Amino acid sequence: MPIQEKEKKIVFKLLLFAVAFLAEGAGIHILSYFVRMNLIFALLFILSFQIPLMARTFFTDIRKRAVCRLFSIILFTSGMIIFLACYGRNNFMDSMAVVDPDTAGKEKYQPFYDVSVIAKLEEPSELQLRAEDGLPVINGSSTLFPLYASIVNMIYPEDIGELNEEGSPFRYGDTASAFDELLSGKTDLVFSEYPENGVLSRAEKQGIELSLTPIGYEAFVFYVNSVNEIESLSVEELQDIYSGHILNWMELGGDDEEIVAFQQASGSRAQERIIQFMNGTSLMEAGQELTIIPEEGITGKNSEYLNLKGAIGFTYLQYASNINIDKGMKLLQISGVEPDPEQIASETYALSDPIYCISVKGRQEANIEKILTWMNSSQGKRLMEKAGYVPD
Repeated sequence: MPIQEKEKKIVFKLLLFAVAFLAEGAGIHILSYFVRMNLIFALLFILSFQIPLMARTFFTDIRKRAVCRLFSIILFTSGMIIFLACYGRNNFMDSMAVVDPDTAGKEKYQPFYDVSVIAKLEEPSELQLRAEDGLPVINGSSTLFPLYASIVNMIYPEDIGELNEEGSPFRYGDTASAFDELLSGKTDLVFSEYPENGVLSRAEKQGIELSLTPIGYEAFVFYVNSVNEIESLSVEELQDIYSGHILNWMELGGDDEEIVAFQQASGSRAQERIIQFMNGTSLMEAGQELTIIPEEGITGKNSEYLNLKGAIGFTYLQYASNINIDKGMKLLQISGVEPDPEQIASETYALSDPIYCISVKGRQEANIEKILTWMNSSQGKRLMEKAGYVPD
């Protein structure tokens, strides 16, 4: 092959490599960190073999060819270091990973199962509903599923059928579908936070009068690595973190450590709550690696929260109570106030969220009134505490 054609092929290869490295340098974040590092390794590996071939084409001097061979060995060694470091980082992060408590599997909270982790009282419930009296269909938001599942377990008969089974009074979907079923007559009682204006306006248009009975509180909380020196942040500081205005813990009095702010899947209850928490301030975009994504709400396998030194995440108190402290996580105070039951119930804790039982007036009123009365009893309040919520 003529030298000129060889030169053209070699120059073309060099241009391809240059474009690949420039693209990597520009940050093509469609690919994960792991894939991008392996791409660099592959490029260095190929270059380490191409450089000696190019040297034989362009140089006749033995010393220059030797220098090129040395350079190719350096490239190959660098590629191997990147490859091994990438796998080492991946294994390190796996060792730091914990399943995010905001996305616990609903299988764990099934009533009437021996293996269930559902909250239970030591003694039988003073209220026992009977199927022949007509059982109210219960539904609710995903964050309150452990609560109303435990209520079903205590006061409903065992032969009610499986969750979401045709004819079963035990339902689960998400907050929006729960209210859809309430307004359409498929559900009688919804456990939820205060309904959005859209739900209230739809009810008014349909001539439906809703009854909202407060029964307790849940709390929105933020958690960090336990080695983080920061114990308390204000609402404004947290908003600055999640808007991207504060990027290092040193700006808040902590160590010189980059803040790794995790978010949750779009449409999840916790992600909707952080958007509400931002109070109109734009939430920064989170890359795929910083998004905790449940496949099916609280029903499926979850991606993982990495408890890095600079990490911060958010969830609800009920799930936060399941955080493994031995894995080095702690809850943050908000402006010096702990998210403990007393502060939450008094709403001194800034992120206390009231919980309601919501029903339609004139529908299943007798049995719903029995449930609400029992929820306000000593047994109902103790069950609520055991489930990880704060009774009213």
